[in-house]
Amino acid sequence: MKTERYYQICLKNELSSRLRSNPRYSLRAFAKSLDLDPSILSRILNGHKRPTPDLSNKILSKLGLNPKEAKNFLLSMAEAYEEDGVKRKKSEVKEILKRPRGKMPERDLGPEVFRYISDWYHYAILQLLQEDHFKYDTRWIARELGILEMEAKLAIDRMIELEMIAIQNGKLVRTAERLTTGDLSITTSALRKRIKQITEKSLHSLENDSIELRNHTTMTMAIDPEQIPLAKEMIQDFMDQLSGVLQTKKKNVYELQINLFPLQRTSK
Repeated sequence: MKTERYYQICLKNELSSRLRSNPRYSLRAFAKSLDLDPSILSRILNGHKRPTPDLSNKILSKLGLNPKEAKNFLLSMAEAYEEDGVKRKKSEVKEILKRPRGKMPERDLGPEVFRYISDWYHYAILQLLQEDHFKYDTRWIARELGILEMEAKLAIDRMIELEMIAIQNGKLVRTAERLTTGDLSITTSALRKRIKQITEKSLHSLENDSIELRNHTTMTMAIDPEQIPLAKEMIQDFMDQLSGVLQTKKKNVYELQINLFPLQRTSK
């Protein structure tokens, strides 16, 4: 018997979760929520069918996994093609297999924790820790970020309590290299708050920082909306790669914001 692949485990876990909430929930209802034929879903769950890249993206657009889970879902699909000896892989599968796997240790904060640290300066403080001249001094931190000293103190206390940072030998250190904010298929009030704050900071930079220190560019495109899940994944990969390239010895805290949104009226 073959070991279950990650995409099977994700689907079965989600089905089990829905059955716990509603014992009368059925495989047919689950398939309908994913916009799949029940027989196709059944074959995927039983390991008799590999989801194609297009089908995987379709499932991910409905399933609501966090970014790390979604990437592992796609990797497991690609590995299924590779290990089963399928010669004619689609180009998407080849690209997925080329991607780096799990280089950065992550911690998924989840929506409940994220509510308490959604203000932008929490993440700015985490990045400040990487600077050689960082000072464990709330007055210095507040001055560097342009916030109140009390905001800096409360933010540090909050992140220590949530085990996002720790005190070692009198210094603040991060407990995880990368933090994710959980389910990006929904926009919580906390996430909306953070995005609004970052947008305001971006506008402030547009008006006050010289062009040598910033980059504000936009592009208008006519695209296929069904490719949005793929676009989100490519954007995340780009952000990871750019971060790795730019994080040299000399550091200043920057915010990278990429927006992709419809200009035309949508059905919703």
